[in-house]
Amino acid sequence: MPLAAGPTHRRRVGGPAEGSGGPAVRDRCANGKWAAGSNLAAPGSTGEVSNVKILVLVQGTYGRRICEHVKAKGPPGWETTEVFLPFLTQPVLEEPEYYLPGSLGPADLVLHLGETHQAAQLLPAVTRAAGAGAVIAPISHSHWVPKGLRNQLRQELSQQGQSIVFPEPFCSLTEETAGLFPPVPYHHPLIRTFARHFGYPRLEVELSDDGQRLAKVEVTRSSPCGSSYHAAARLAGFDVSQVLPTAGLICLRHPCLASMALEERGGRTETIMHLAGQVFNTAMEEALSRRVQRTVHR
Repeated sequence: MPLAAGPTHRRRVGGPAEGSGGPAVRDRCANGKWAAGSNLAAPGSTGEVSNVKILVLVQGTYGRRICEHVKAKGPPGWETTEVFLPFLTQPVLEEPEYYLPGSLGPADLVLHLGETHQAAQLLPAVTRAAGAGAVIAPISHSHWVPKGLRNQLRQELSQQGQSIVFPEPFCSLTEETAGLFPPVPYHHPLIRTFARHFGYPRLEVELSDDGQRLAKVEVTRSSPCGSSYHAAARLAGFDVSQVLPTAGLICLRHPCLASMALEERGGRTETIMHLAGQVFNTAMEEALSRRVQRTVHR
């Protein structure tokens, strides 16, 4: 039974997505396996990857906001392209290439911000078509990328020579792990390069002369959605003794793709959005601790 997709999203069955067969893509994905180009560190390397081409898959306003933030705050060598995925009504069981948008590549890293599990099912085909080496698929709602589908995607992408991580929430991504319950280690340099700039927030704070209030909050690594900047701009002047948990609550006032549905994880029942607020509170606590240590060692 054909799946529902608008005509603007459909393409000829069996043919490659536009842009998938060029030499730049073949350099990155020879015989279905990602291979380093001249500007890419080899998988397993800890080096910074320069001139990264990021393909951002979106289906709605919140995903677009994240894409725009990455474009605005990413390093000069990054090239970020936004692509809309179709809303499908049934599982993608065969010929996923049929439902890919008309132009897909080339790309080094795929950032999946889809809002349906059918969109996530397209990831192996998208990654093949773009010649990408790795995928970041944040868990903003567990129904969008269920656990069984995560295992399937890991297996399929591994067979293609590609890596995938599922940070839950997105702002839990660090340069070594993705997620919180538990943090899952990864080793791909493309993902690590992204996480150096976006993911788990890193803040630096300055205090008033009496040490009682926040004089300034600087963001040195932002959450992908931009909520770190939103909160930092509003925390100056707060009493240090009251900044927690207020900081996390202010962070949550920024539009976020994370779900407000109650879910059980790590023996606790809470929402992914509230986890994001806790992540920011922890980042603020760490920033205050570093500031106190600098004062003590002067």
